[in-house]
Amino acid sequence: MGPMKRAASQASSPDYAPSWPDRFFAWLERLPWPLWVSYPALFALNVGLAHSPVWVDRVIPAGHLEPTLMLPALWFVLQGGLVHYLDHAAAQAAERFKVGIEEHAERSEGLSTRLQTMPARPVAALSALVIVSVTLVTVTNPQALYPEVESVLGRVLGALSFAVGFLFAPILFYHTVRQLRIVSELYSLVGSVNLFDLEPLYSLSGLTARTGMGWILVLSLNLVQNALARPFGLGFGFLLVSLGLVFFSALAAFLLPLLGIHGRLAEEKSRLVRENARRLRTALNELHQRADGRMFEEFAGFKQAIEALILFNDEIKKVPTWPWQPAIVRAFASALILPLVIFVVQQVISRIL
Repeated sequence: MGPMKRAASQASSPDYAPSWPDRFFAWLERLPWPLWVSYPALFALNVGLAHSPVWVDRVIPAGHLEPTLMLPALWFVLQGGLVHYLDHAAAQAAERFKVGIEEHAERSEGLSTRLQTMPARPVAALSALVIVSVTLVTVTNPQALYPEVESVLGRVLGALSFAVGFLFAPILFYHTVRQLRIVSELYSLVGSVNLFDLEPLYSLSGLTARTGMGWILVLSLNLVQNALARPFGLGFGFLLVSLGLVFFSALAAFLLPLLGIHGRLAEEKSRLVRENARRLRTALNELHQRADGRMFEEFAGFKQAIEALILFNDEIKKVPTWPWQPAIVRAFASALILPLVIFVVQQVISRIL
């Protein structure tokens, strides 16, 4: 069952009614065309909304586009699309993860639903917070959002544009924290860990890595927007702090939910190494006793046993204790290059200008 269908199935439950973004995503998926058509269309609508105040007041000719307004128009689509994408990724990850926790099927099903669906009330409260904040800014400082716009209609459109543009900002943060906390809960359902069957555990690390990469994209575009707003440079200190925020947020999203299961895998690996060392020591002691007693007839069997124990020890040490595929780590590390490139380019441009 996909995340949107699952959200719809929860709609009648008073204990867990899906949020308006979940209903919105479900509506998008019911449209008779694919999502790769819907999201560009939403972006075009937001571009028009972001430009409507300056068009209405004739600050720029109607139909002309201002580059500094293009990125703010992207926020609703980018942040909402990221939430939508992570819900789909969560559905797939939860389905693969169930293989390792069959004994907790009922609880895992509930957590899986929560992983893909946000509750209505907290999201409604966050949305109201954005709307109230933008309204207060517009009333108390009418020129804060669009300094060139003076008409009442233009300012109302400006407030609407900012409210829509930033509507998903607190929701994305809430969605990330909540989803990654549920990932930790799902990992806690794992009973005994098997170091030689880690495939089910890899699924959730793929979700946390995608979350981290999504935040890299969002925060990197925020750097670009700030650079466009102040083309003569943002200051080395500001950019350095922003870059640190990108790295910290991405790494926290990727790694923090995995710490618990990592500790358990490391503990199991240490136990197997100690247990194997005990067996190897026992085998060597027995071998020495037989050598002292000149009982050489079973030396060949002991040699094979000792070689097998040494080989097993080597294999145990090769087993990773972080539940991820190497390809995921490479993709995440590659994504971290993006903010570094933006940082370098901005520094070069600021020196040229």
